[in-house]
Amino acid sequence: MPETQEEMSFSNLYESVKIAINSSDEKSLSELLSKVESYEEKFLLNYSNRKDEGVYFTQKRISDFIISQTLIELLKNKGVELNSLGEIKIGKNLPANTLRNMTFCDPACGSGIFLLSLIDVLFDLIEKSSQKVNENELKIQILINICGYDINIISIKLSILKILKRLSIEEICNLKEILPILERNISKRNVIIKPPSIKFDMIIGNPPYGNILDKSLKNYLKERNYFTKDIYCVFLALAIQWSKGIIGFLIPKSFLLRQGYLKFR
Repeated sequence: MPETQEEMSFSNLYESVKIAINSSDEKSLSELLSKVESYEEKFLLNYSNRKDEGVYFTQKRISDFIISQTLIELLKNKGVELNSLGEIKIGKNLPANTLRNMTFCDPACGSGIFLLSLIDVLFDLIEKSSQKVNENELKIQILINICGYDINIISIKLSILKILKRLSIEEICNLKEILPILERNISKRNVIIKPPSIKFDMIIGNPPYGNILDKSLKNYLKERNYFTKDIYCVFLALAIQWSKGIIGFLIPKSFLLRQGYLKFR
């Protein structure tokens, strides 16, 4: 299917940002990244496949909350006693290696709001550390350990651009070094058919909702004994397989209320 005018415009912006990064043209890069928000608004406004793909967008305050609470539970599972992230002291009650080795995934990352919240929360922990840590090395390792997937390539490019814009305010971050990390870890993929090859400590996100699976995909899942009434249930079941720690998903209240979901619960 050929790209729409909005998609072509967005792809051009993405390629221009890559050129500016690789040529170290900071002035052009700053100007280009300042356009990301308006491009995003235009793209989402004209995104005709939103209903077909079960896409619902999340407010930043909600993704921040889910990330914070999920991270607290994950750290408790790793033996860190705390009730809030404000209690964390890297090098004291949280060894730097524990943070350095944790892995994260949003299997339906959309425009990257959960990935951005994750970066914000983890970078904030590093910056507030009273212990001596190599901030640059630790931040880059965190980026290496974050994965995001989506079936829409424009959403993937949007996620990467928004993260690059966020990282551009980090004086110690080298975007030329970080860009290939992001392009490797945040990629177009239908995780239902092609699941991640590793397990993650923390799986987060806002999976798609609705009875939107086509017949062939439903048959594929039924052969593997998956509940297929709503696609978010598929993501929940698969996330359990992909997780070696904890899952923090935003899902409809129907999961708790509908009798038809009783067996799945």
